[in-house]
Amino acid sequence: MASQTFAPWMKWGAALLAVAILAGAIMFALYQKGTLAVVNGEKISIDDVKEQLGQYSLYDATVEIDNVYYQDHIAPYVAYDRLLVQEAAKQGIAIEESVIAEDATNTLKYLEVYFLYEAANAAEKEMDTTALFGADEEKALEEKTRLETELGKTGAAMLDEKFAVAQLTREYFTKVSSTALTIEALKTKIKEGLVFTDDEVKAYYDENLEAKYVEKDTSHILVADEATANEVYAKLMAGADWVEMSDTYSTDEGAKAAGGNIGYYPRTGGLVTEYITGAFALTENGQISQPVKTSFGYHIIRLEDTRTIELTAVADKIKQELTTSKINAELVKVVEAAKISPAATKTTMISIAKGE
Repeated sequence: MASQTFAPWMKWGAALLAVAILAGAIMFALYQKGTLAVVNGEKISIDDVKEQLGQYSLYDATVEIDNVYYQDHIAPYVAYDRLLVQEAAKQGIAIEESVIAEDATNTLKYLEVYFLYEAANAAEKEMDTTALFGADEEKALEEKTRLETELGKTGAAMLDEKFAVAQLTREYFTKVSSTALTIEALKTKIKEGLVFTDDEVKAYYDENLEAKYVEKDTSHILVADEATANEVYAKLMAGADWVEMSDTYSTDEGAKAAGGNIGYYPRTGGLVTEYITGAFALTENGQISQPVKTSFGYHIIRLEDTRTIELTAVADKIKQELTTSKINAELVKVVEAAKISPAATKTTMISIAKGE
C-alpha cells in the first residue's frame, strides 16, 4: 500500500488537536477531584470558585453559580488572588485581624443598606439617599430604620435572604476582606520600591506628546440640523460676529455663556472623535471649521489657541500613570515564576496580571 502524505496544515492541526485534548483531559481530571486549578501546590476548589460566583450573583442575577462554564471562566481569577496572597505571605505581609474584621463589618453594613435601598426603590418608597448613604452615621441610621419600618423587614434580613440564594455566609466576607487588604498591601509594597528614571518619563512623554500633551482651545456653535449649520457657517464667512451667532443659534447653553468656548482638550481628552478631528484640523487662531456632524448635532468650531504642555508640568502625573504598568509588570513576574496547572489557567492569569 502506498504511504499517505499529509499537507503541512494537517500535521499542525493534528498536533494542536492533541494539545487541546491533553489540556481538556487535565482539566477534566482536576474537575473530577473537585479542583479547578493548583497554584504552587495549593488547590483552588470548585467551592472556592462557587463562592466567588455567589458574590457576583448578589449584583447580577444572571450569574449561574453551578454552571460549569462560569466556574471555568472565573477559576483563573480566584487562582490569581490566591497566588498574590501567597506572594504577600512570602514577603512578610500580614494584615491585623482587627483591621480585617472592621473592613468585613463595613462591607456587610453597606450591603444591608444597598439591598434595603433596592427594595425601597422597587416598592417606590420615598428615600433620602443622601442621608442613607452619607457620612453622618446618625442620619443614615435614622433613614435606614425608617425604611425598614415601612418595608416591614430589616436590611440584615434582606441580606441574609440574598446570601441564601447565593450560597454565601457572612463569614465569607471576612475572607474577602482579608484577600483584598492583603493584595492591596502587596501592591503598595511593590509601588514603594518602584524607581522612575528621567529617561523613562521622557520616553513616555515623547510617545504620548501628540495624543495627550498638545491641546486645542476651541469654541463651537452647536445646532440641530445641517441646513442651519450651513446657514450659520455662511454668515460667519461673510463676517458675522461669532458671539452674536452663538447667542442666536447655539443649543449648547453651557458653552454659549462663555461665547461658545469649551476650553483646552487634547486628542484623548474625552470629546467625541468627530469633534476632535475637526478641532485638530484647525491650525491658526480664529480659523473656523465647516460644519462637523456628531451624535450631538452639527458643530461649527473655532480655534482659539494651541498649546503644548511641558514635560516638567506633567512629570509627576506621568509617574503615576507609569506606576500601574510597572506594578503589573512585577505581578506578571510573580505569575510566571509560579507553578500553576492547568497551563491554560496560567496563561489567563498572566493576562490578568497585565491588566488585560
